[in-house]
Amino acid sequence: MNILSETEPLSKHTASSSETSLPMCCLQCGSITFKKNGKYPRKVHCDSESEVVNPTNIQRYYCFGCKHTFSVLPAWLAPKRWYLWAAQENALRALAILGYSIRMISKRSRIARSTLKRWFNRLKDRFSDHADQLKQLLPNVLGRTEDAISFWKAWLSHFSLSQAMGQLQAAGIEIP
Repeated sequence: MNILSETEPLSKHTASSSETSLPMCCLQCGSITFKKNGKYPRKVHCDSESEVVNPTNIQRYYCFGCKHTFSVLPAWLAPKRWYLWAAQENALRALAILGYSIRMISKRSRIARSTLKRWFNRLKDRFSDHADQLKQLLPNVLGRTEDAISFWKAWLSHFSLSQAMGQLQAAGIEIP
């Protein structure tokens, strides 16, 4: 699964339509010979449980070169998660920039504390891999950060979380 580098508005992705740009090549073998191979639905939660874009249809492709199927996610949609990158970014901003506790973020966003803890723990656990790659984009700003909170605080003042994850994915680094 790949993430598109350009961002797309959420309003384009309703129950009836979620077209994304055609990929340049197969994500497995690099072949340029592939075709559309149906769609699959994804449940997507926005900032709270009550806001659901359901379902969001994701285009699947079949590669003639390696005989595998693959799909390309829009940049606003996190792989293997129900929440958008924007919901995760809002929670991270509340923690890193505003200094809110996980309990307060959970109350305000109506996202379970266990979900928030899992997001923050994944970002902390993968911090060194992510920081090494992303510091190359803003060495003067990000190079001075020492811990995960200060790093993400500095990153979010210049870029979005979805841009960070797109950069990491393009570099072949596992995203949380």
